[in-house]
Amino acid sequence: EARKMFKRASQFFVNTRESTGVVLNRSAPEIVSCARRRLEGAVNTLRNANKELRDAQADLLAYPVPEYLAPAQEQGAIMIGVTGYPGVGKSSWVNAVRRVSSPNDPDYAEICVDGPTMEPMMYKFPVQTQKPCVIWDLPGVGTAGYPPEKYLQKLGIRHFDVVVLITDQRFTEAELLLLDDLRHWNVPFFMVRNKIDLDVERELDAEQDVLDNRGFGDQIEDDERREIVRDTLINVKEDLSILHHVDSVYCISSIKQFWHSFDFPRLEQDLTVTLRRQRASEDSSIELVEADLGDMAASGNALLRLA
Repeated sequence: EARKMFKRASQFFVNTRESTGVVLNRSAPEIVSCARRRLEGAVNTLRNANKELRDAQADLLAYPVPEYLAPAQEQGAIMIGVTGYPGVGKSSWVNAVRRVSSPNDPDYAEICVDGPTMEPMMYKFPVQTQKPCVIWDLPGVGTAGYPPEKYLQKLGIRHFDVVVLITDQRFTEAELLLLDDLRHWNVPFFMVRNKIDLDVERELDAEQDVLDNRGFGDQIEDDERREIVRDTLINVKEDLSILHHVDSVYCISSIKQFWHSFDFPRLEQDLTVTLRRQRASEDSSIELVEADLGDMAASGNALLRLA
């Protein structure tokens, strides 16, 4: 019943956000506030139900190192886990953060258009250190063979040094399960909202529709464009921060032209700091390899091309 309530409230909230957007949200914030309160109530109900279930099974659940992680852990490797709901762009981000863009590259993380990633896939992460650093592209929560209630145990999420939790426009039970267990086991994590370029594009289109309806052929001014981009990011971060009780949300796009836009650079920088902190006692020489960004467009220019 808690799950049904959450799904209904989640869909209601998403529909409300998409129907109001940034433009109307300025004049009618009470509509979004009402939807958010409804979703918050459903989130708390579901979170309490999940906690009761986890506590009831506490004596039965064990979190041993799964076989697929054992070799890397025995080497003392720094391990980054990338998780989230199927279809949120985990594999795309694994490629983007390593600056791998060609499917012909042997290190390319396969992006499954016909279905989700079915098995954990390990790739080298670009660091210079005496010990290896690897990033794991994990199957999505709820993928066949990885039901939500067994996901963390089966994939050994608690054994990662850092976890990157990726989400998109949807609000899912998977995020609640993952966040609660990551906090329970004190695993450092990053809350990443992918595909933010689609949100920005939708808001810019909505604003352009308003201008077109006036019949004067006006185009969005650069200042207004920047304001819409800023307000879109603020709204998305505020929603996730309130609902999931996280201090920091990273809004990114894994599309190459946006690798240096939105919060992508900040995410890379903060990930570096966390990796150093996690293994500082064992290896103080970790530093991310500087990628060649000379061929990338400046962030501002990339944003202006959205319209």
